[in-house]
This record gives sequence, C-alpha cells and structure tokens, in this order.
Amino acid sequence: MEARISSLYAVLLAVVTATASAHAQFTFNVHLDSLHAGSNGTGNSVREVPGGSLVFGWQYSADELEARHIFLRRLDPMGHVISELEYTAGDDRHYATGGMDPMATMPDGSFVVAVSEGSSFGDSTWLYRYNELGERISRQYIMSFPAADSTLHSFYDVTTLSDGGFALCGTIDHATSTARALLVRLGADGSVTTVQDYVHAQALVCVREMPDGGLVVTGYRGPGLDRNVLFRTEPGGDIQWVRYSGGQGGGATGSVRVDANGAVINWNSERSDDIPIYEERMVLTKRTSTGNLLWERSTVQGSDCIASDFEKLPDGGFIGTGMKQGKGVLVRYDLEGSMLWTREYTVLNGQHSFGDVELTSDGGFLLTGMAGRFPPLDPDIQTNYVTWVVKTDSVGCVVPGCQNVGIEEVALGLDQYLSISPNPVASGQPLRITFEPPAEYIPQGPLRVAVVDATGRLVLEEQMGGATLYLSMNKLTSGLYYLHLTDGTRWLAGGKVLVE
Repeated sequence: MEARISSLYAVLLAVVTATASAHAQFTFNVHLDSLHAGSNGTGNSVREVPGGSLVFGWQYSADELEARHIFLRRLDPMGHVISELEYTAGDDRHYATGGMDPMATMPDGSFVVAVSEGSSFGDSTWLYRYNELGERISRQYIMSFPAADSTLHSFYDVTTLSDGGFALCGTIDHATSTARALLVRLGADGSVTTVQDYVHAQALVCVREMPDGGLVVTGYRGPGLDRNVLFRTEPGGDIQWVRYSGGQGGGATGSVRVDANGAVINWNSERSDDIPIYEERMVLTKRTSTGNLLWERSTVQGSDCIASDFEKLPDGGFIGTGMKQGKGVLVRYDLEGSMLWTREYTVLNGQHSFGDVELTSDGGFLLTGMAGRFPPLDPDIQTNYVTWVVKTDSVGCVVPGCQNVGIEEVALGLDQYLSISPNPVASGQPLRITFEPPAEYIPQGPLRVAVVDATGRLVLEEQMGGATLYLSMNKLTSGLYYLHLTDGTRWLAGGKVLVE
C-alpha cells in the first residue's frame, strides 16, 4: 500500500522544492532496497514529477513466492522515498519490465510501458499506464501466443506516435526459427494495428518515430561481424535502409533519437581490431534521414563498456550513460559529438550501471540503474544488487564544484564516513575534517581536501596525513563553500561548509 504523506509534509516539501528551483540544484545518491525482499532489483526508468521523481523498475516480491514484480517509487527532491508500490503482490508469476528506459511519457504527464506477464510459453503482454504518483490507471491487452506454439516474445521499448498511437519494439522467438526483431504498432485506443518481424536483427531495444511517420530502431543480431543493427522503416513497415556496426562489441543495449531535422542519432558500443579484444568503447553517431553518416565519435573505452540510454539537450548537445568496468558512466557531448566531460560513479564493490538518464528542470540529471552492494560494506543490506538512483547537477557532480578538483571518477556512498565540524565555522577557526572509511576502501593515492566557493572556484586545498585534518579558515571570507575529499584518482565525499 502507498504510504500517505501528511498535509504538513506536503506543504514543507512544496516550499523546499520551490526554494531549490530558485536557488540551487538538489543532488543525491540513494539505494532503494527493501530489506524484507532480500533479492535483486533494478531501476529501468526515472522521471521528474511534481514534488520529486518517479522510479520505475523491478524487484523480487516481499513474500515467499519470490516472483519478479514491478516496483514504482516516488522520491522527494532529496532522494527520500515518499511511497513504494508493488505490482502485483501475491502473484507467483514473473513480470518483465522491458530494457533500458522502456517507459514513454504521455502528453498529459502520465507514463506507459509494455509489461510481459509470465515467464514462459503463453506469456501475455499488456500496456500499463501510470500517473505521476506511480498508481496504475489502466491495463490493456496487447498480444500473446498459445503455449502450444512454443513461441516467446518480449518488448524492450515503447514510444508515442504523432497520431496518438504507440510503437513497440522487441523480439519474437518461434520454436522453428531463430529469434527475430519485432515491431508492433498500436492505435490511439491501444488496439494492435500492425505486427511485423524482421530477419535483420534478433532483437530491437529502442524505437523512435521519423517525421514522415516511419520508424527508426536499434538492436542487435547474433554472433558474427557487426552485431549492432540500425534500420529505418517507411510508415507501412517496409525497410528503407539498414546499417550494421560495432564488430563483436555491445549489441544488447543502445538507443536512438531523431532530431528536428530528421537526422538519426545512435548511442551504442563497439569493438574493433585497434583495441584490446576484451575492451569496448562507447560510440555516438549521427546520420541523415537516408542513413548517410554525418559523423562518428568514439570516446569512453574499457572492459565491459556498454552504452545504454542518451538524450538530446536544449543546447543541441547530448548526454549519454551506461557502464564501464563496473562503474556507472555519464558522458556529455556538444552538438557535433565532441566530448565535453565524463564522470564515472562507483560504490566501491560490485558491478554498477545506469540504464536511464533524464534532464531535470533545474539543468541537472537524474539517473537510475543497478548497484552492487556487498557485505560487509553494509551488513544490514542482504541483497546483492539494488535499485540505484543518482541526481547530479548540470556537470555531473553530487557536490557542486567537483569539476574543478581534477577528478572524473566518483566513489559514491562514502559521505557517511566523512565528518566536518564545526559547521558553521567562524572565520579564522580551524575546521575539523575526519575520514574513517570501511575496511573495504583501498586508497589509490594520498587523501586531499579541496574547498571551492559558491561559483566553483578552487580556494583552498591541503593533503590529509591521517584520519583527521584541522583545516585553517583564515583565508576564507564569510559565505557558502563546498568541501571535496579525493584520493588521487577518485572523488570520495564532500559537503557544504558555511563560514560565518
């Protein structure tokens, strides 16, 4: 059942939200684990909604059935959980929630997603619709195959169409053939109008509409040269052009967008002969509406380097996300695809990845995905992987000014081990800084404290020789500052400091 917030809390939240919009960008890093569930979960999509954000994903049920169910959580601007809804408690079936950012936003602010109910032959897919509170307001049948047909199908993405309908993409696997790409169109009333499958890919993971009503999709095919698939269809469904890329890399994720001029932008991963066989790199490409390559930009590279979701930004640039070597990645590009900055986020142990990135009204970014949290880093959390939600400012920082301390990798989850006192601190009085990390933390260099002012300008830095540092405030005038702790290669923790 949804937890009801009090009227007083609602008023306070509205005041805080209005203040944040006017004066600052709220940031946070949270793990949304239900301790009573005790099993893995992840965030698929995140959206900014009035009063905070809404996270859509899956987690195993809290009862003895241990079925994979849909979870929607509302967070306030500071990342605190306001409500949690599970669909559907008591059902022993598994529910599939789609791929990377499978949720589409409707003009009225509601959200739709294609959900597979079941985990075997005879599964049925339904179009779920949720309001901004995470409450399901409709459920409409799309399709299924009789169990006797031995046919599996699933959808990874849905997008709204200019005629009020929807397009869904995914995969269909008949017992008598290999898996094939699946495209389905729905009318404005949710009824199925066309069902088409294609041999050009095994699965499609992202779909968008072209200006002429056709569709552009990205997906992957089986092992062989150039696993990534990008193709465009005409409104009737016939393929207009196909492009293959990526070598043996990537393939299972990626996304596609269409700009105002009909150009096609694709975010994916690739592996080529000029890089080590165990590595991949993220690639952003832009093509004309007829498939001709305008430019290609290869940037972030490493083992297990997987591109997931990206978005076009108001200035014409792009923001992309994914994972690299067990870290969540956020990459900012300009309108020509040149990389402006990159941030890598980890929580010390395990695998971490982002599946969705969204621009927020304050110019920051919301991200969700999966984070590995292993004991004894946090012995109270019994699950291996939990839903991970991060809110950054406009340059990917969880504490403002991180871009000016010379660090791109961010180790989240260590703030609780950093103590800053007294705070506020009188000008001229020393600031006591203590850092006592868990045993699993392995420093990668000397600890350094950097202080930036409200504009992000570096005003003070000093190396920590032990667990405690007394930092002189003599050179700082009254005002708000941000303290950053690094260890040579990683940003570790930070916070606000008010000098009186």
